[in-house]
Amino acid sequence: MSKLEKSKTEEVYSSVFVFDDWYLYKPIGTIAQQYDHLSRTLLVVGDLPEGYIWHILIQKGENLNIVLMEPVEDESGIALAVSEELSNGEPSNVKMIGAIIERGYVHEAGKYSIQLRGTKDDEVRHTNLVSVRIPRSLSGDEQWPEVPSEFTQIEDRINGIYKDVQKVSEEAVNAKNAIENLSATVTMVSSDKQASVEKNIDENGNILLDFSLPSGDSSTSTDIILKNLVGTF
Repeated sequence: MSKLEKSKTEEVYSSVFVFDDWYLYKPIGTIAQQYDHLSRTLLVVGDLPEGYIWHILIQKGENLNIVLMEPVEDESGIALAVSEELSNGEPSNVKMIGAIIERGYVHEAGKYSIQLRGTKDDEVRHTNLVSVRIPRSLSGDEQWPEVPSEFTQIEDRINGIYKDVQKVSEEAVNAKNAIENLSATVTMVSSDKQASVEKNIDENGNILLDFSLPSGDSSTSTDIILKNLVGTF
């Protein structure tokens, strides 16, 4: 590993919260600068119990934000390193969860309190509080979010699903209209000619299919026409 790769790995590792039996260890580095946006990830690594929905609670003064934490792929080998450290080299079920930091999470510079919360059915459990410091930046005038970030995360996901459904619905309507506007004529031609179909669309969007059907074996001619028909759409 080059010095540059090693420094990047250490930088990422230094901003990770380590979870061990409902105790949260403070990162040794800076998790973000004030106003950072979509450039860093808030990470928690550890032997996280199964079946819980995880949230990070972020508080600065009287302002509280709630952020949904989701599973993160261990591309940097962070979870593996933490696993070896926590288990002294023995195999363990270490997982990693995270959320991309938005400017609303770190609107103010200074001391923040952070806590991990797990929810399973009616059961709710919290880790200890961890204090971190967000260094000051020289730009930005964003305000704290009016609603917890968890809800905007869910809203974004629902909006994405709605757009996908809307697209499929539009495609279905277009297909329905095409079928309703479809008409066909059949012209018998001599047996030495091949079966074919010609598609025409008039100014109103109506589709006219003009079949040329040679006299003779109707089943063979029908197969050929169907193949040609598929190619018209």
